Amino acid sequence: MPLDGTTYNPTLEILQAAKTYIIERGWCQGSALNRAGNVCIVGAVNMSLNWQDDTDLYCNVLWHLEETLGLPEHLSWELANWNDVKGRTVDEVLHLFDTTIARVRQEELVNA
Repeated sequence: MPLDGTTYNPTLEILQAAKTYIIERGWCQGSALNRAGNVCIVGAVNMSLNWQDDTDLYCNVLWHLEETLGLPEHLSWELANWNDVKGRTVDEVLHLFDTTIARVRQEELVNA
């Protein structure tokens, strides 16, 4: 447990790290990671996990993002398709992360 009395939530940590990764490195469409180092939503999650083999955490983070969007099937390619929609903006992507982070925090409070 952190010293401030809060509990450690790896899902929240990766959501925040992925958002920060996009802010710092840039966002792209059509590729998880492009030559310039920009990432899509799924790529940002992968980079935030340092490509470690933690399937449960990876799936949990994507599930929360998909849940925020109301994607019923919870398939990562649906999230990638949302990312790649023509006209999508980085502001919309960052808003998705903000909304998902707020929702996960709210769930923590309800379940505490």
